[in-house]
Amino acid sequence: MNISDINLDFLYLKKGISIGVSDPFWKKWKKEKMKFYDFIEKEPLEKVISLTINVFKEKYPRVYFSFVDLNQENVEYLKDENGYDVLEDRFIFRNDLKSFKTKDGLISEDESSILEGMEYEFKEPISNIEEIIEEQLNGKEYEKNSQEGITTYELVDSPILRLTVSPSKFLMEINRAKWEFRVP
Repeated sequence: MNISDINLDFLYLKKGISIGVSDPFWKKWKKEKMKFYDFIEKEPLEKVISLTINVFKEKYPRVYFSFVDLNQENVEYLKDENGYDVLEDRFIFRNDLKSFKTKDGLISEDESSILEGMEYEFKEPISNIEEIIEEQLNGKEYEKNSQEGITTYELVDSPILRLTVSPSKFLMEINRAKWEFRVP
């Protein structure tokens, strides 16, 4: 499957709140949401990284990236030194991820939260990670810096503030100024 096979509009379109009835928004978009979930579950990790960038590079979406194995009981998140929630590989349904990390933060006084960052740590190195990133960033303005095997992309006018990558990790940090609330 290719990213273009999924209509990603469900991540950005306005959605009303439905009480006591089936949600017409999700009735309309269920097929695309299922394709999205199938993609992040079954496609190669390189394609999932491409999808991640593609989803966030222009607009802040509803966030549906999760790799939690729902068959696991008592899923545990650890907290790392940078405030990220860490999901270890034994709780992840993908066998190519060593860990999946997310960091949420408060965006407003009413306690709305925002995804501030997301990190994938790979079990096997991805040697062409920079090619994957630059292909997805085509058309976006960014500054690239490489030092000691780590490459950083600072984006201009994007919900993605920064991408930091190496052959073993992908870290995406969010530009809080580009956050938009979307009803889940």
